[in-house]
Amino acid sequence: VEAAGGLEREVEGDTGAAWEGVVACAHARLPKGLNTQSVNLRMRPKKIHEVNRMAAFIAAKCAERGITHVIDIGGGVGHLCRALKTLYGLNVTVLEGDAKICETAVRDFGMKAINMFITQETWDDVVRVIAEVADRVAIVGLHCCGDLSVTILRLYAALRESAKLLCLVPCCYHKMKLVETNVPLSAALRMHCAGQAAHGGRPAPPPPPAADDPYAKPEEFCRIAATQSPFLLRLAAQEAFLQWDGMDAEGHLQHSRAFGYRAVLEDVVRREPVTMKKRKRHTQHTGPQMALPEAEGFPRWVAENFDLQYKPGAGKDGEEPLPDLLRRYVAEHAACFPVLEGISGLQQSVRELALCWMVLDRLLYLSEQVTVGTVAVYNLFDEKLSAMNKVLVGTRA
Repeated sequence: VEAAGGLEREVEGDTGAAWEGVVACAHARLPKGLNTQSVNLRMRPKKIHEVNRMAAFIAAKCAERGITHVIDIGGGVGHLCRALKTLYGLNVTVLEGDAKICETAVRDFGMKAINMFITQETWDDVVRVIAEVADRVAIVGLHCCGDLSVTILRLYAALRESAKLLCLVPCCYHKMKLVETNVPLSAALRMHCAGQAAHGGRPAPPPPPAADDPYAKPEEFCRIAATQSPFLLRLAAQEAFLQWDGMDAEGHLQHSRAFGYRAVLEDVVRREPVTMKKRKRHTQHTGPQMALPEAEGFPRWVAENFDLQYKPGAGKDGEEPLPDLLRRYVAEHAACFPVLEGISGLQQSVRELALCWMVLDRLLYLSEQVTVGTVAVYNLFDEKLSAMNKVLVGTRA
């Protein structure tokens, strides 16, 4: 893949210049000539788009550097590796911490899968396993959540002899541990946030409280640096603003209900003696229930997506039936839904700023490692389908 619009560049020292490059990348696209083939088995359209684009990008980069073996960390059942193997003839290995998922990858897709968690205790074993795979490998990860993306960056930096290519799409920044070494990750931005760099003179922010839930009390918010705030990290993982901005009136109505229903349900769980478990991994944000009046649509939405029950000893004879309880709560809050829709649009409008901050942090971290050559960032996916669309690329001889 040829460099798109000069985006592939070395990031050296100048934080401001690096920031300009990241912001410019937010509106860039890969060349239309990218040779994307398709493998679609047992995936949703969003996943199909991501896997096919990521596989084509990795294959092109591997071809440039003479790499024939790919290590997919946190690769799940191996959708990405299957595309790399069947479409592009690459040798692939999945490193996955879930034993059952590894078993599925081997049984259903014929992948080479190794069941390993990457922790401080297993670090040496992981490095050894990767080094034994091949002399030159690519380390890749598609939508690696939270701390896993940080671990992959550190792993790539450590594997200077064997890992010659990194292709990483991070996601779920809000799931990272809020510790100094992770947020920010780079020394440059840690110094910047501590007031020791470009805007000198400001005191370093105090460390997060040690309580089990440091964000439970509003007065604790001021003790967390903005760049370490779980809310900033959550904003970085929001859907793209263009999705919100492109909705018609009916789309905004249904989106406001999806947004509001989650808030109302949280209020129910906080205030009532109930327990709740998700029925499925992905909560439905669209569907017939979103077109219904709130009094009918909200109880139906909850029933389809969650197992909501009274706690043992509660909900006995004389207690309010759960459907009636839900109707009462949604009637109390439904008038706020249009306001929530505006707030959700505001969130998504500043999301790009938060995301670029996180991407810049990771680019600077890679550039600070003496074992890393050049680093780059690309807009890889269509934001309308996949908002977490930026791939971090590291290369070295």
